[in-house]
Order: sequence, then C-alpha cells, then structure tokens
Amino acid sequence: MNFSPFTPDNIRQMQEKQIAYKQLEKLGNVWVSPDIAIEKPVIVQPGEFKQGANIILNKRDLPVMDITRGAAGALNWSVRSFLAQSGIEIRFHCSSLTDNVLKYINEGKSVSVPVDIINYGQRAVELNGNAMRFFWVNDRNRLRGKDLVNIIKSGEFSVEGIEGEDWYLGGSEQDEKFTTNGKDSDKGLCVVIRLKPKKYYVPYSSEPIKRDESIKIREQLSTILAEMPEGQRSDFEIGETPKMKLSSSIVGVINMGAEAGQRHINSPFIDAGSDWPIRTETNGLDYIDVFVYRK
Repeated sequence: MNFSPFTPDNIRQMQEKQIAYKQLEKLGNVWVSPDIAIEKPVIVQPGEFKQGANIILNKRDLPVMDITRGAAGALNWSVRSFLAQSGIEIRFHCSSLTDNVLKYINEGKSVSVPVDIINYGQRAVELNGNAMRFFWVNDRNRLRGKDLVNIIKSGEFSVEGIEGEDWYLGGSEQDEKFTTNGKDSDKGLCVVIRLKPKKYYVPYSSEPIKRDESIKIREQLSTILAEMPEGQRSDFEIGETPKMKLSSSIVGVINMGAEAGQRHINSPFIDAGSDWPIRTETNGLDYIDVFVYRK
C-alpha cells in the first residue's frame, strides 16, 4: 500500500500557494511591504538562536489577496540592513499563522506572530521597532538573456569595475560566465558580482548594539564594525560590492543559496534607486549572484 508523504494540511497549503501566485501576479512583477516591527524590544545574545519573539502583522502589511498560510508561504522577506550587518537574521514560518491569527488578520486586526531570531555576531543586539519587510517578485518575469543585457547597456542597472573581472553574467551552470558583448550573452540569467577584498565583522562589546535613528545607518555602523585582518575569514562577515546603480524601475534580489553550505543571510532585497555599494552578510562568499526584475 502506498502512503502519501503529504498531510492534508500540506496539500491544502500547496493549493493555497498556487492560488496566491495567481493573485500576486495581478499585482505586477514586484510587491514590497511596509516595514514590519518587532512587538516589543528583545535582546539577542551572540550566537543565540532565540525563539518566542514576535512581529506585529496587519492586513495592510500584506498584499491584496486571500490571506492564508499558503499565501504567506509564497512571500519572501528581508531583514533591515542595520540589523543584518549587526549579525541578525529573522526567520518567519507560515505555519505560525494559526486559524485564529488568520481570522484576525482578515478582519483587519493587528496580531502578534512568532519568529525565530539568530545572532551571528559576537555582540548582543537589541531589536526594537522596524525589523524586516516582506516582498514578492515574479520569477517568471525575471530579466534574463537579451532583456538583462539591454538594461545593463541602457544604464538602468550598472556595476562599477571591469566587466568580466568585477562582474559578469552568470548562466545555469556554476562556472558559466558571459559578457554583455560576448558570445552566448543571451544565456545570462543573473549578474555575478565580486565582493571587495576588505571584509568586516562585529567584535565583542559588553554593550548591546541598538539602532540610533538620529544617525545615518552607515555612520553608526562605522562605530560598530571592525575591519577583518587581511587573509582572515569568519563564519559571519560583512562584505561590500562595487558601487551599484539601479534605476527607479529596477530591483535586485541576492541569491541566498551557494555551494558547499555558503550562503547569504535572509536580507536579499536591493531597492530600486539604489546608487551605492551594497553591503552583504555571508559566511564567506567572495561573489554574489543578483537576480534582476523590472517593477
């Protein structure tokens, strides 16, 4: 006798997710939520995996669609830059949306939803206020091939440096490498960007990191991060791309997965209109893959 590996709940969520994809596609290629706040201040110690923290969700924070567990599972999320560079990753689980929570959300009420928080740094971090955003991109309409080449040639998406060395087009295979004027440029699926050699880390201090909204993010981080000695690597390090420029109609998403267990933490979203080096939070990557979408 054959038994299905899926429970009725699994099957229902898959069906809900398929419905959600169709509804999301009607919203366009890109949807981004307002900032999502932590319910109350929480301090996460170095190396701690913390459960029991909560975010506050309301129907206005989510796409105009049927709000179900499957629909929530169709969304991605991105930790705000300051927290990510401080070592913080937030993990949201659609299974945490109980029937009552879904009922309250659909009624327009604000609800408390549990998340997991990991601190990869060597210093405690206090989370207070805005912490993350949900987003959705239509991967069917990701810019590939000629469309990807065209936005690079038009200047809608650009990376400083030498093409073929500091950045290039990546293909379906790990070692595939194309240039915009070279053979098979129409096979490009993403932009591969080499991170600068200089890396940073979060050194220990007895005082928890806390965001000061009166100071610009990079200015405050300059007092928190330390430069990693040349040749040294870490299980968690902050890198930086060359200057990147995205037009007001283009967004980027960093591919979080990589070979040999290397990855970028859950802070992948690059806003339209960005015009600066992008900070990365990885466990030792030298390159990142950026997927590109038109809003």
